[in-house]
Amino acid sequence: MAASAQIRRIAAIGLLIGATLVFWSGANAQSLEPGDAVRLEAESGRGVTLHRDARSSWFGYAADGIEAVIVEAADNGHWLRIRIGEAEAWILADYAGSVAEAQPGGIDREALLQAACEPGVRRLLEDDLFIICFDAERRIPVWVSYRLTPARMDGVGDRSQSRWRPDDRVEASDQARDADYIGSGFHRGHMAPAEAFTRTQRAVDATHVFTNAVPQTGSVNSGAWSRLEAFVRKRVHAGAHAWVVTGALFLPMDSACFAALAPQSCRFVDPSQAEIPPDRFMSARVAIPSHTFKAILTDDDGIWRACGFIMANIPQRMGSYKDYQYAVDEIESLMGVDLFAALPDDIESEIEAASCGAAQ
Repeated sequence: MAASAQIRRIAAIGLLIGATLVFWSGANAQSLEPGDAVRLEAESGRGVTLHRDARSSWFGYAADGIEAVIVEAADNGHWLRIRIGEAEAWILADYAGSVAEAQPGGIDREALLQAACEPGVRRLLEDDLFIICFDAERRIPVWVSYRLTPARMDGVGDRSQSRWRPDDRVEASDQARDADYIGSGFHRGHMAPAEAFTRTQRAVDATHVFTNAVPQTGSVNSGAWSRLEAFVRKRVHAGAHAWVVTGALFLPMDSACFAALAPQSCRFVDPSQAEIPPDRFMSARVAIPSHTFKAILTDDDGIWRACGFIMANIPQRMGSYKDYQYAVDEIESLMGVDLFAALPDDIESEIEAASCGAAQ
């Protein structure tokens, strides 16, 4: 394939020379030098985001897996100017992998974010940040998947500047809206969390679409669930790469579980249960999940681990997130979906059947 065909929607060539770089340290920027060949590693089906400069102004995508040459490496930063054929663009350095080290162990890392999303009322929404399997009938995501890496954890994004909005890829009537949440007693529960996407303002803004939210009680969203999200960020800050799938479940629950003083038994899940149709709705149109889940796959210098968590969506405080660990296999059984299927079978069967054990 010609280089001009490998870069989609490129509007200009050679406009990037001389851009000023004032950024924090990035792992790849320290190890890659001008003239090095790299292979681009995308997080989603659209490919690697291309920028006109080293700050924002994205204008297109480059296909996953193609090779490029570094023109300029950010000094103490994490942006790279690359050349593919005659075209040049800036990318975040963590999208560039050494050609010699690409896809270690034969694992297709982009495919780790893929999971089944049945056609019909469900739609698969993909961009360069995360993937959403959205249920237009229930008006919430079934699951959302995303990848976190150490070089792209922190940045200039400020969630206080973001505002919730409809996703323009879905009919407005098929989504929740602000009016559904106002006075409902539920939070707009991010599935791809805003705090994990502060790398740019565009990224944190992208998490504030209604296709990325489920109705979640404040006691869970601001309590154990928030601490679980912080645990994932801590693991990535420590050097791990993480692939996360998070979403909604609809399991049988006694009505007493939705009272302020629910029985302790309501906190926990019998993984042998089967999902049921939604029986609670917000504004008679947005399904309220009984539980939310998070399945986490990490690679820490070649050591693969999998963690699963399921939390009841109930008014009472849930305590420590560590109390709600489940094997990823158990989450898959409840969902009826195979997660992280791109892992080699021997790795997948071993780590998905085990309890997390890493949630410290």
